[in-house]
Amino acid sequence: MNGQRAKRLHAVEKAAFESPKRSFPRLAAVLLAFGFGAVAATAVTLALAPKDAETSRYTMANSGIGHTQPPLVRSIDPNLIDLETMMVRKWRKVASLDELLKLSPEEIEKVDIAEMNLLCATVLPGAEGLNITKVLTSLEGFTASARYQTNRHLYRVNDPKYADHYKHSENVMRAEFMVQVLQEDCGVHYNLERVRDLDFTNSQDLFIHGLTGANGGTCSSMPVLYVAIARRLGYPVSLALAPGHILARWDAPEGSKDPMKHFNMEGSGYGFSANDDEHYRNWPRKMTAQELKSGFYLRPLTAAETLGVFLTTRGHCLLDIGRFDEAKKAYELAQKLSSKDPYLSAFIRQADSRIKARQYARAMKGAATQPVATRRLQYRPRDFDEELRHADAINAYNRQLMEQYRRPPTPLPPYGPGAPQPGVPNPYQPYQPTVPGQPQR
Repeated sequence: MNGQRAKRLHAVEKAAFESPKRSFPRLAAVLLAFGFGAVAATAVTLALAPKDAETSRYTMANSGIGHTQPPLVRSIDPNLIDLETMMVRKWRKVASLDELLKLSPEEIEKVDIAEMNLLCATVLPGAEGLNITKVLTSLEGFTASARYQTNRHLYRVNDPKYADHYKHSENVMRAEFMVQVLQEDCGVHYNLERVRDLDFTNSQDLFIHGLTGANGGTCSSMPVLYVAIARRLGYPVSLALAPGHILARWDAPEGSKDPMKHFNMEGSGYGFSANDDEHYRNWPRKMTAQELKSGFYLRPLTAAETLGVFLTTRGHCLLDIGRFDEAKKAYELAQKLSSKDPYLSAFIRQADSRIKARQYARAMKGAATQPVATRRLQYRPRDFDEELRHADAINAYNRQLMEQYRRPPTPLPPYGPGAPQPGVPNPYQPYQPTVPGQPQR
């Protein structure tokens, strides 16, 4: 029936535009017919769509129902955000990084991880025009899109066509779909310029504000964004660490019947994978005994430890741009919040050594500019060409010595038990005679 109706509409349209009498009334009738058809189709789709309690006003108004791909949510209208869901969250608002650092560990637990991350990016290169409120508004759009698409596809957990892919786990399905929506629909991606060129001078590579624009991020920022969106969706996700890597970790509450209660979410590249702890004990490198003993890795971080990670990242940026004193202070603050980190002491020593090296260089530069009382030289060359010939002679002698050192030493003559034998190592003669049947070295 729908196919026949479409053919009739196509025939009417063709006749209206190909007719030599392209009258305005005929064209208006065609456009009016298509308008009524679109309205009717939308009404039927909305009537048949499931009424999910978690569906936001953004979902109904800007969801892309009837299209294969939803619209990008970068340009989302703030008025379409689910304000009711935002009001449910009782996050504590913090005005500045200084105010955040004055909070107790219990008070830090009440601060949004996204806002905490953005505050640690302030006054860094790449954050000159940082508008924290605007970034947080973008995250609400990301959350609304992820919620809508996840609810639409929850059937895949039990669908034989997809169930094996998601390991028959609703937890894995929700985590993967969140990452998939953020990457494919919201434009979250890894900054490919940082794959081989490790650079900590741009805060957009290190903190989540780079992921809401065209810059992209790294494994320092992408897992943080996943945790921020997951918590907005109500998922039990926290930040975790492996040596040289940051993870988002799913830890289901006690009593959960899901087959995948605990797993690490890997989405820093393109795509998603759910890995166990054993994977990261050997990747990106094998963990040392000290790292395993520290108890700092592959577990959910507390809010205070999470802030310590952000301050450490801030310290790396400050160190690379030459603000060594501020870097040392950031490392020391991080160590107070995350005392189990086995490498923060080394970071502090590194910053301190840079500070002392700069102080020494400034002292030497200052000493060089001071007038020094010296006696007049007794020898002053009369002929500059003569001095050049003297320098050339010295250089020629040095080259001759270098050539002598480059030649292999003269072999010792065979004598007693130390005489060289073919194929037998001899500490007195590194250049052994050629063994028959082997190429000469």
